[in-house]
Amino acid sequence: MAETIVINTDKVSFFRNYVMIKKPVLESLLSQMNGRKIMLPNKIIDLIALMLFQFSISYDADGDNSELFNHLLSSGSRKLYSEKLNIKTTQLNIYISFMRKIGILSGNTINKYFIVYPNGEEFDLTFKFKLNEVRGQQEDN
Repeated sequence: MAETIVINTDKVSFFRNYVMIKKPVLESLLSQMNGRKIMLPNKIIDLIALMLFQFSISYDADGDNSELFNHLLSSGSRKLYSEKLNIKTTQLNIYISFMRKIGILSGNTINKYFIVYPNGEEFDLTFKFKLNEVRGQQEDN
């Protein structure tokens, strides 16, 4: 049996929805990478979503995107992030530092695991649950 959940969204909101849906998976991955429990506050989620949106605006599937990464943390982009998140530049710098420390960012580059490229009008995200038998327990009827 499969279940499909359709989420109607625009391109701006898509990235926040995407990151929020994957938040438990991302926190688990980051916790394993860092050897300690990592929790992603909503402002970090919003910042990741904004960065992904900025990246998607200029991303060229067939071109050289190396300059895109430099643009993500340019002074203009930082100003935009501060305004959109309604935070001061110092707080933004703390968030960026945290994102580097836990592995979301490496320098001015987003870790490739976090980048998503929605193309066209749809994006499919699939979760597969593999159910393992639990030894010594009976199913309730």
